[in-house]
Amino acid sequence: MFCPKCGNILSDSDKFCTSCGAPVESAQQGTRVNSACGHPHRTTELPAVTPGEAVRLYFSRYMDFSGRSRRSEYWGAQLVIWIISAVLGLLLREGSLLLSLWSLATLVPNLSSMVRRLHDTGRSWTWLLWNLLPIAGQIIVLVAACTDSVPEANQWGESPKYH
Repeated sequence: MFCPKCGNILSDSDKFCTSCGAPVESAQQGTRVNSACGHPHRTTELPAVTPGEAVRLYFSRYMDFSGRSRRSEYWGAQLVIWIISAVLGLLLREGSLLLSLWSLATLVPNLSSMVRRLHDTGRSWTWLLWNLLPIAGQIIVLVAACTDSVPEANQWGESPKYH
């Protein structure tokens, strides 16, 4: 049994989650066995990542090109980064040092978060090479980034959405 709030594994005798304190009565008992590894996995989703948490993860995992990132983590951070970039673009003139530093500061985190997002959908970093194809390539990568998480563990780890 899993805690519906934090995803912590619970025993059948637990009345409250030992990690977050949520009552067990509200926990859903849905577990399924992954045919690939034979281990039980969650069938209920964990709550979506908030935009603030997404930005924190975006900058704290800036060099993490392994692992997985949920849609809410990726898109929440992208929304905030795009808004900040737009405001800076409106306030500062083209070619300003601050705008250039901001672009440079977000380059590696953008790449690593996109790679983790692709990993979460079961794709490798090589899918970023589609961006070299004008227009259609960006559409292909966008569709891949919008695709739902693969619920089972893959070569990049357990699902952050269900685990």
